[in-house]
Amino acid sequence: MMLPSDRYLADILGLTEEQYRHFQIEVRKRAAEGPQPAVVAGTEALVAAGISLLIGIGTTIISSLFKPALPQPGQAPGQPRQTQDITDPIIRNSRFAPRYGFDSQQDIATLGSIIPIVYAKRELISGDYYGGIRINMPMLWNQILSLGGGQMLRGVFLLGEGTVSSIDTTGFAIGSNTLQGYVFDNTSATEQGSRVTVYFSPDGGRIAGTDRVLGRTNANDDGSSSSSDVFQVYWDGNERQDFCSSNRPSTQTSFGVYAPIGNDLMYKVNPLLRPGVRSQVKPQSGGDVRVRCPADSQQMNQRDKIRAPFTTLSGLNNESITADSETRTASIGDTLTYKIFSTSHKNVKFNNYDETGFDDDDATAKDVASAVSSLQKSWDDALVEGELYKIGNALAVCVSRTDDPFVSDADVQGGATGVTVTAAFEVVRAGQVKEHKQAYLTDVSSVESGAQSDLPNREVRYDRGAPA
Repeated sequence: MMLPSDRYLADILGLTEEQYRHFQIEVRKRAAEGPQPAVVAGTEALVAAGISLLIGIGTTIISSLFKPALPQPGQAPGQPRQTQDITDPIIRNSRFAPRYGFDSQQDIATLGSIIPIVYAKRELISGDYYGGIRINMPMLWNQILSLGGGQMLRGVFLLGEGTVSSIDTTGFAIGSNTLQGYVFDNTSATEQGSRVTVYFSPDGGRIAGTDRVLGRTNANDDGSSSSSDVFQVYWDGNERQDFCSSNRPSTQTSFGVYAPIGNDLMYKVNPLLRPGVRSQVKPQSGGDVRVRCPADSQQMNQRDKIRAPFTTLSGLNNESITADSETRTASIGDTLTYKIFSTSHKNVKFNNYDETGFDDDDATAKDVASAVSSLQKSWDDALVEGELYKIGNALAVCVSRTDDPFVSDADVQGGATGVTVTAAFEVVRAGQVKEHKQAYLTDVSSVESGAQSDLPNREVRYDRGAPA
């Protein structure tokens, strides 16, 4: 038989008894699987998500709230208890209400989650409030936006079932980070430039601009979709309520633009300040001293190496362009090709200043080859099929890449060649990109060098006690 509360919900939703029982089976199945890293609900699942949040009202929540908690090993009587139940993602600490501390990872509400009933006694005595309850709120919905110079987290959190009369606006925290460092006073400066905006809907429903309680006003809130419905999602040219997503953020979460990948990036050797000449002293007759300053061939060759703009042998490749490099507008649906070439600088030498018959003063680029290879390997690790990338000011998804990992020629012996990696990207947002020819990206010989005529060969003659 169906419980009266179950029958009531089924009637509201227009479900038959068989359909409702099928839903209950799915709820138990998904709850047993435990919380997942992300929950995404499409349009067809909005009603089911709403049901799952309501289904906790009834005997389930009554039995959970009033079941006596047994002390765990090492736990003193009355000490707050905090556990993570794999069938219920809400953190429990003294029956849903932690007395101190926060978990470093934000939990999300999953299908079948129980909604806690919040009740507390709070009194105003001699101008100060006493009493109340602190709630760990599971996340229902969130979105991370890039604003160019920074990122924004938009989130909707569940406070509890039923109407909440008031909240303490000074006690908010996200994970293990309290918001005490933010200014929440209602001054004009705060309303225009605060880093936080908090909305509170005491009686449920979609959150509107009039629900704002702290931080920027709704008109100045960059994260507000509209004054009538704050938490919508922009896609396909409009603000919509069609879907929502909840990811599990933590204090170690990376978001926005990160892990840069070089596109014709230049590599330079760290400069060293050393003289380009040697000092030689030769005594002369009559007590004179001749000081000769011939060129230091090794240091002069090293200067050429320091001046050289080394290519990192990686970038967007397009052989159909006219010049070595060209910037163009990539349209939605275009395919971009990115290559990491195995070519290396290991055989590059700087020897313009070698003395005749000597080659021990060469400056080699083997260390450059090793450094560039290390960069290329990190870029290869960042190329993942299905991931979204910002290329120039366009957005593209990696649709394919070479199966084998990158290997530089600098890392192989005996004249063998390494492995060149090719990745294909499909543009999903139009923008400007810069592409290059392969001959330009793999040019390891066009490095700046001096000329033999630049060699200094100075002689200074000193008389005894004073320069001549």
